Amino acid sequence: MLRLLLTQKAILLGAPKARSFMPFVSRLPAVAGLAFLAALVAPPADAGLLDRLNPFASFESRCKALPDAHLEITALPVTFTEDYSQSLRSLSDMHESAQINHRTVGLTQAQLAFESTLESKGLEDRFGGRVCVKPSVRVVFFASPMTVFVAREFAEDDCRRDMIREHEMRHVAVYRAYLAELVELARRELPAMFGDGPVYASGTRESQDELRARMKSFMHTFMQSRYGELRARQAQIDTPEEYARLGRACTARRAD
Repeated sequence: MLRLLLTQKAILLGAPKARSFMPFVSRLPAVAGLAFLAALVAPPADAGLLDRLNPFASFESRCKALPDAHLEITALPVTFTEDYSQSLRSLSDMHESAQINHRTVGLTQAQLAFESTLESKGLEDRFGGRVCVKPSVRVVFFASPMTVFVAREFAEDDCRRDMIREHEMRHVAVYRAYLAELVELARRELPAMFGDGPVYASGTRESQDELRARMKSFMHTFMQSRYGELRARQAQIDTPEEYARLGRACTARRAD
């Protein structure tokens, strides 16, 4: 799921102090997409500060002295609500892959999504018409809102209700495990999107557009390829053998 929200605000907090190279920090927060908040501010005092403020250094050398890109990728803990109010027919209608001759007695619904934020630290050569930035990226994956349904026809049947719920907890576990895998995959693949050096552009707006385009393209491709994998893993739980086991379990218990 990718919802794109775009806003932009720029605030100039004073004239640059080192020749025509203006330091800035551009923050691009997002909710399941990308949004902009750009502020032109003085760079932090760190080891590369003297290099960036040296009036005799070239633009390229000062760009290389910018702080290295930072990558933070996490996943939110899986939480869910339980619903015992829906009928067998309602759950079957909600289940996209339900077969005509099958009744859906339980269902787990969730949306796999992400939130991302870009922050770029850079320099602007006001007279040369150049900008260089090094981005930092934060991505948070989550599966929500998640609801576990058990058909109301079984709400008072302790055995069948518990068996159905146990089965649905296996689907919840798939989401939980897959979110952890997404974090590791993104940590390996995302750094290549920006490369090792600065990103160069003709202006601040153009640098923001370039970073946004790269992030949007990467996340779209990354997530689209994972939806199918997640569906396949969920399907491995809903096998004929599993349905048969669930159908026999409570009958066997009552016979005992």
